[in-house]
Amino acid sequence: FPLDNLEVGPNNNRLFQRRSFLTVNTNGIKASAEGFSALAGPYDVVVAGGSIAGLAFAAEAAKRGLSVLVAEEHAEIGEPEKCDGLVSLKGLRMFGFAPDRSVIQNQIASGVVHSPGGHDLVVNATALEVVVLDRSAYDRQVCAKAESWGAEVRRGARVAGHREIDGGVAVRVGEETIEAKYFIDATGPSSAPKEGMLSAAK
Repeated sequence: FPLDNLEVGPNNNRLFQRRSFLTVNTNGIKASAEGFSALAGPYDVVVAGGSIAGLAFAAEAAKRGLSVLVAEEHAEIGEPEKCDGLVSLKGLRMFGFAPDRSVIQNQIASGVVHSPGGHDLVVNATALEVVVLDRSAYDRQVCAKAESWGAEVRRGARVAGHREIDGGVAVRVGEETIEAKYFIDATGPSSAPKEGMLSAAK
């Protein structure tokens, strides 16, 4: 995404921040933070949502030495499917999450837009390398990458809310309250926590 503006200390396990929240843009899968001060806690980051945005962020953060917990409300990663998986391979490669060939179902060379007035517009998609993915399988692929780099992924664990505390954030995961330095709401507008940052989108 990359996390170029997050800083890891000399012992490779301390994240520095001034604010306790990062923002995730699920279209660009980007994270940002401004200013830094040393914090302590059992996790550097708690991520709500085990779909592509949350898992890709978790994989990248864990790869850089941060301790990451992903809380996914469903019992299985990738279920139910979140969308039809029409994506650009060029874009996914740019972020370092190119899908395995086994999850690519079809390639799209062009599309036609039909207007109400009877005019057709042909769109050439070859430059973007547009493909159709098995989204469930792709989510599981990214999840496996995140776990292989050290992220903890809890299935069947819904984030019920969060609140800022001294030096970080307290996140309610099921019946448990977990302290972390950052909280990332990557659930999307349809299933954002009641106290989440995406309430306006709902």
